[in-house]
Amino acid sequence: MHDAKLEAEIGTLGSYIAAMKVFHDIVMNAVETEVVSPEKINEFTELRSSIPSFAGAFYDEIGLDDELHVDEVLGQIEDLSEAPRLTAIKKRAFIAQWHRVYVELCYLMGRLKLRREKIEALNPAKLRFRQVVRSPLFITLAGIAVALALIVLIVLLF
Repeated sequence: MHDAKLEAEIGTLGSYIAAMKVFHDIVMNAVETEVVSPEKINEFTELRSSIPSFAGAFYDEIGLDDELHVDEVLGQIEDLSEAPRLTAIKKRAFIAQWHRVYVELCYLMGRLKLRREKIEALNPAKLRFRQVVRSPLFITLAGIAVALALIVLIVLLF
């Protein structure tokens, strides 16, 4: 069975991990060389500014917040992107921090892929039932039904 939303999340996270690798390469190249090209500075600035907002939106979209201590990971990602200049980055601190974030992102990718494997193991009827039960419309209707049942129960008791 196939879940389009999950596949989109896996694809988006894969792109994000690739962007983090590029960010790492840019920083490491700049730290190790004396002269940084204007193109690399622009690329660094663009990636630096997009990383925290992308991460926040992505983590809000998926349902693994409690499992991954997202606030801590987001803080690490924001710390990575706060260097005012490319040449102001300290190599050892950056490597350690980037590695923590990268490991968390890879862990998240593993969790999403595990979720995909579980979904593929389900039969189509069970998958569709889960999708319907988790839909906002179903949750709203279920809440209304419970409220109506409580009202009827109260009326019958009194």
